[in-house]
Amino acid sequence: MAQEEHVPSRSTRGAAAEPTLSAVATPAGQEMQDLAVQPAVSSPSRDAWRRFRRNKAAMISLIAILGVIFLAIFAPFLHTTDPTLSNFTGALDQAPSKHHWFGTDGLGRDYYSRILYGLRAPLITAIVGTAVTVVLGAVIGVMAGFYGGRVDSVLARVTDVMFAFPGFTLALIIVSLK
Repeated sequence: MAQEEHVPSRSTRGAAAEPTLSAVATPAGQEMQDLAVQPAVSSPSRDAWRRFRRNKAAMISLIAILGVIFLAIFAPFLHTTDPTLSNFTGALDQAPSKHHWFGTDGLGRDYYSRILYGLRAPLITAIVGTAVTVVLGAVIGVMAGFYGGRVDSVLARVTDVMFAFPGFTLALIIVSLK
């Protein structure tokens, strides 16, 4: 009998349920050694996902974020009216109804449609901002790791200066330098 190899992504819970033989059976008349459970190695990402799934607040937040992203992506198919269309024929400041789910504003524009389309700009800004941050951080980290020494020290001090100022103050300083 061949012995099973360890699979790094197999969880430790699954390994306890799958015992393997610690030795091959010997000729007739000799007893077979006891089954030994060998712990399997679990990957950090699998452990993180398992902990994340068990956290109810995290799962509810994930579902809410995915729902908002879904609404933003499919806004053209989910809106009830044109979000920029003003309706001055009696739809001013209406309460929620079957035609205007969240009601209308003072110009007769549908709140629901405006919210759906309004989700798009902040989500795009967040995605682009995160992507730029990841790329810059990776480039700075690779440069610091590759060159080391003085380059690493200079990049570390520049990063420390960036963290020393609050974001709004830093933005004001950068804008005032133009």
